[in-house]
Amino acid sequence: MNFLLHRELAWRDLATPGGAIGAMLPDLWRMLDRRARPRHVDRAIQDATRHVRVVLTGVAHHLQADDWFHRHPVFREGERATADRLAAVDTTARHVRLLGHVAWELALDGALLRHRGIDEVCTGLATDIESVTGALPEARRALGIYPTTGDEATFDHRLESLLTDLVVSDWLPGYMTGIGLAARLSRIRQRVGLERFPKADAERIGAALDTTIDTAEVALPTLLSTSLDR
Repeated sequence: MNFLLHRELAWRDLATPGGAIGAMLPDLWRMLDRRARPRHVDRAIQDATRHVRVVLTGVAHHLQADDWFHRHPVFREGERATADRLAAVDTTARHVRLLGHVAWELALDGALLRHRGIDEVCTGLATDIESVTGALPEARRALGIYPTTGDEATFDHRLESLLTDLVVSDWLPGYMTGIGLAARLSRIRQRVGLERFPKADAERIGAALDTTIDTAEVALPTLLSTSLDR
C-alpha cells in the first residue's frame, strides 16, 4: 500500500508521469477490488499503444519493486519492528499484529510526504494524473482487470474519484501522523470484515505508529538510493 513510494521510485527509474501513475495502480486497483491483480504484464506492454505502454511499464515497475521491497533488509526489519510495536499496544482489537506489513508500508509513504513536503507531492500528483487519465481504462483492460462487482464504467469512475481524492482531500496528510495511520488501518480492517478501532484503541495505536513513522524517516534514504537490481 506504499503507492507514493512506488511513484517516487518509478519517477527515479522511468522519468515519465505515465510510468509514475502506472506504478501506483496495482495498489489503487486493489483498494477498489481486492481481487484486482495485473496479469500478463510483459505481453500487454508489447501489444499496447505508446500512450498506454508508458502506464503499463509503470505497473511492471511496481511488481519489480514489490519483490525488491519484500526482500530488502531495511524493509523486512521495519516490518518486523512495526508488527512487534503493534502487538505491544494494550488494545481490545483483534489481530493487530497482522497489520505490521501494511502499517510499515503506509509509514514509509508518510515519511516520504515529510521528506518531500505535502504540497510538492500533491502538485506533482495532480500533474501526473492529468497526463494519463484517458489511458487508464485501456491499461486496466490490457491487464485483464475487470471488476468482480459492478460494471467497468463504474470501476473506472471510482478510480478517477480516488485519484482526485488523493490530491484534494485530507487523506495523504493523515499519513504523516500516527493517529492518521491508525484511522487508515481502521478502514482497511473494516474492508476485510473486522471491527474498526474503538477511539481509545486508535489513540494508543496512533502513538505507537508515530514511532514507526520516525523509524521510516530513517530508513527512507536507503530505500531511495538503492537500485531495484541490488
